[in-house]
Amino acid sequence: MSRFVKWGLIALLFLAVIYAVSRHDRYGCASSEKCPDDLVSAAGNASWAKARIASLSEKGGADALLFTDADQSGRAIEKGDGTDYDKARSYARQYLSLKGISADEPAGHQVAEYVETKAATYMRENDIEFGVLVASSSRAGCAKASGVGCRAMSAGILPRGSTLVVWSPAAHDTVHGTATGG
Repeated sequence: MSRFVKWGLIALLFLAVIYAVSRHDRYGCASSEKCPDDLVSAAGNASWAKARIASLSEKGGADALLFTDADQSGRAIEKGDGTDYDKARSYARQYLSLKGISADEPAGHQVAEYVETKAATYMRENDIEFGVLVASSSRAGCAKASGVGCRAMSAGILPRGSTLVVWSPAAHDTVHGTATGG
């Protein structure tokens, strides 16, 4: 076997290993499971979502994971007034004001604590048009948070043309952005 053929086979083997490893790191998949080919496929795959929800207890503190094409391993999101809370509350107050709902405190405070609102805020801030959120909680209380609920608030934060697919133990929902302007 010639030297060129040997190096060619070694290079091909190297690329095959890189490809195999990258396929199993995408969208939070373990190396032993079949991973969806793309984010849109993951968004519609209930067994994939169920496995991601189960894995949240292993992530140590994350209440949800937001998967995007830019972050295929999943961005950890915590409920409460931690990361992204201030930005989410600011958008929530803007949305409430546009809807004619008093934006005085505590308006926007409650809904800004939910992972759905924080995911929509992160997507808007980073010009992300499609995301999949898997959340560990059943979303109880989210429907009426701050008087409008997480779904309406998330839609009002996401720019028109953006989509957030939300999976939780009790629900599967798709939120389409309705916000205009910056």
